[in-house]
Amino acid sequence: MGVVDLKAHVEARQAEAWENYVAAKQRADETLALEDGLAASRAWRAFLQIFIPDPAERREVMR
Repeated sequence: MGVVDLKAHVEARQAEAWENYVAAKQRADETLALEDGLAASRAWRAFLQIFIPDPAERREVMR
């Protein structure tokens, strides 16, 4: 069994979540559709959950 680089794994998940958010946000900006805005919001939340795992710290960032 190989060694897992946890930092690289986390960074890859963060980058993927960020890319998903950027794509969803661009779509929402282009269409101005509520559904696309909601999708962008969900993608942002998913990114924050990965980037800032502590719920209390996330609340502070969102203030």
